Amino acid sequence: MNQLVRDYRAYITPTFLVIGRDGEVIWRQGGGLLKKGDALAALNSQ
Repeated sequence: MNQLVRDYRAYITPTFLVIGRDGEVIWRQGGGLLKKGDALAALNSQ
């Protein structure tokens, strides 16, 4: 198994992550369609 998959616990495909400048996951969504509004809100919070 890929190290990134383990590091970010991204076992469901697809897994969408927003990773902050410090490398911390600030938003995650696993499976299904991307909730674009939620991802953009997480990006804008940085």
